[in-house]
Amino acid sequence: MTVDYKLIEFFWARVVKIENGCWIWRGRITGRGYGTIKIGEHGKEILAHRASWMIHTDKPIETGMIVCHKCDTSACVRPDHLFCGTQSDNIKDAINKKRFHQLGVHLPKNNLKTRCPHGHAYDAQNTGVSINPHGAKVRYCRMCHKLRARQQRELAK
Repeated sequence: MTVDYKLIEFFWARVVKIENGCWIWRGRITGRGYGTIKIGEHGKEILAHRASWMIHTDKPIETGMIVCHKCDTSACVRPDHLFCGTQSDNIKDAINKKRFHQLGVHLPKNNLKTRCPHGHAYDAQNTGVSINPHGAKVRYCRMCHKLRARQQRELAK
């Protein structure tokens, strides 16, 4: 894929490098925490980490392959935190890291976390709770939520 300079400029305007080494996407975020970006003349929306892979590696993503996160931070777009693999590879990686839900049994890993992926504390003041589409309660970082809302308002200007 040929990457144009407009896409590269747009990409870098929405990336923040954080202390843990991740490059966090600050553009549009899906409900599951993945960044998205529109590319091409017709504005096809793709995942931001896929765009990063194409921009930085100049390697195509083969049919049947996905771009996976080594760091397990869904908003990360740092190319050396990414790898190309199959969905099966991604599931095996998740199982090896003990972060995969098998047969409806959810591992308590997320409940044990004391900080969000961006390093903000999960405490009484900074933790919000919402209901996901499956009816389960999920927590979120209020500070990240406010930052995303502010950035989206600024981009809309």
